[in-house]
Amino acid sequence: MLMLLVEPDYLKQYIGNDYFCYSPAGENPINDATAADYSYLTANGDPTSFLYYKVDGNTVTYKMWMVSDSRTVADGHFETKTVSLSTLENDYYVTQSQKDEVNSYVSQLKSESDYLNQNK
Repeated sequence: MLMLLVEPDYLKQYIGNDYFCYSPAGENPINDATAADYSYLTANGDPTSFLYYKVDGNTVTYKMWMVSDSRTVADGHFETKTVSLSTLENDYYVTQSQKDEVNSYVSQLKSESDYLNQNK
């Protein structure tokens, strides 16, 4: 649901591809200190392809790498925001059609560790 809020076109473009993956917090196979206590979704591109998130009660904290003003990834920075879980549910998981859409996306996700094992 978070991806539908922050990057809906990105989600719809890459979902179902072998390289669109998730990794739960604490299981980051890339050993990235940035993601130590965050789960993430990624299409395995540059840092802008990652959506890091964590849920604490009703609060979802998420961060994304933003390119610099000069449009370079290397000089970018993380931007951190929050949204309530109830807002996400109310906006994206109320009608049966919405539930079917979200559940379809979830069913197509692959784990990052499986992706990395398949692409050694």
